[in-house]
Amino acid sequence: MRNPAFRAWDTKLKKYACVGFHVIGEVTAMGGIECYIRENIEEEKKLGIPCGSLLERYNDFILEQWTGLLDKNGKEIYEGDIVTWGPDIGNWPVVWGTLKIEGNYEDVVGTGWITGEDYNDVFIDSRCEVLGNIHENPEILTK
Repeated sequence: MRNPAFRAWDTKLKKYACVGFHVIGEVTAMGGIECYIRENIEEEKKLGIPCGSLLERYNDFILEQWTGLLDKNGKEIYEGDIVTWGPDIGNWPVVWGTLKIEGNYEDVVGTGWITGEDYNDVFIDSRCEVLGNIHENPEILTK
């Protein structure tokens, strides 16, 4: 069994935080987040962002889990990434969800890493390519 891996999007500074994450049961502990916050206090002040307490700042991060998959170029695929299978297919966000496939005799329903949130979704696999993510590159999403 693989260990879950995460990354964190800092909603205040609009960048990924380079910190470690540890999963203990159902609790995800953000190790090193205090150092990241302290290292970026000056940047927050320059941008006019109110500096709250460490506990308040924890709420400013969006955790995104690694899917355990690599794209066709060997890049890790994370929740929140934007992937494609080619120019005619579109660019879609990676989310955890349920996929319904209608068959001749019965419908198949599966839960896993998929693109989007409707029945046109597909399961993520190693044939796709990561183009960016929903925070830094929202303009490349297919409308």
